[in-house]
Amino acid sequence: GSTDGKYGLAEDIGDGAGISFGTYQFTEKSGNLKEYLTRLVALTNDPVGQNYLSKFEGNMYTGIKSGLIKYLKETGDTPAGRYVQDLLYKELFLDPAKELAASYGITNPASISQIIDHSVNAGLGGAKRTLYKAAGNYTPENIAKARKIDYMTLIQNNEKLGKYQKTWFNRVDANAEMFNVAVQNVADTSSPAVNLLNSGVPPIPGFDVTKQQPTGTPGTPATNSLMSD
Repeated sequence: GSTDGKYGLAEDIGDGAGISFGTYQFTEKSGNLKEYLTRLVALTNDPVGQNYLSKFEGNMYTGIKSGLIKYLKETGDTPAGRYVQDLLYKELFLDPAKELAASYGITNPASISQIIDHSVNAGLGGAKRTLYKAAGNYTPENIAKARKIDYMTLIQNNEKLGKYQKTWFNRVDANAEMFNVAVQNVADTSSPAVNLLNSGVPPIPGFDVTKQQPTGTPGTPATNSLMSD
């Protein structure tokens, strides 16, 4: 199992983002769920995952969600599931958010963590809005405050989003824990993600990250062994 126990988390809380899943809380609406399944299936050659993947229209899953949620819970905390989640986190959020922070001269790791998490939840555009609202004060506490202001602005523009205020605020307050998880993944030399987080994208058995499709012959015993410890 994973060190934090959240890689297998999957749920739909009804906030309009569809299914949220994994330790980094990727969302269905953003397209990250489909991307995750695409890479997981390419890595494992799992026909069950391929069946779920075939039922997407755009970014959204059109089948019965309870089945997909069960599948995400079962596969998310396998070596393959953790590996793909860490890879996506690096490519889609960690690197772009770090570049954004660097462009503002931000070096405090806890501040950068808030920026990364807001980009996961609200997109890189949301992270940029937050930095604008921080008005040059880029301490972790002030960026957290700016994130909440950003959420309140969204609620003011759409009062139906008000029911998610507590969930969003809790996310901001829990960011320190999220940051510790990310740091642990980088520092843990036994983690499947350590090489990719420290040295860039590593080779994945049977998967070409640049082309996002299988290479060679996926589904060999060595490849499928990633689905279980």
